[in-house]
Amino acid sequence: MADLHRVQNSYTAGLAHADVLRRLTAAGEVDPTSPWTLLRGALEDFATGLWLLDGTGRSERRRRALSVWDEDMRNRQQHERDTGHLPSGGGMTGA
Repeated sequence: MADLHRVQNSYTAGLAHADVLRRLTAAGEVDPTSPWTLLRGALEDFATGLWLLDGTGRSERRRRALSVWDEDMRNRQQHERDTGHLPSGGGMTGA
């Protein structure tokens, strides 16, 4: 289930990046660098979802999902350290 959840999140994030580019273009608010950043984000999201699905077996797919989760937590911990902001109300930290 966790594997499928990560794939769904990657797909949803890719669609969100593509949709933002569509909305900015329709509004005439696109600057010279945003399209490339948004397209790269969408491509990375879709590629992550495919990579998670492409494992040769359940154990490989699970290892990949845990690898993505671990990277997410490292990024979250870095953000918390950089900003000094920790989750309130007993929420989990990246650490």
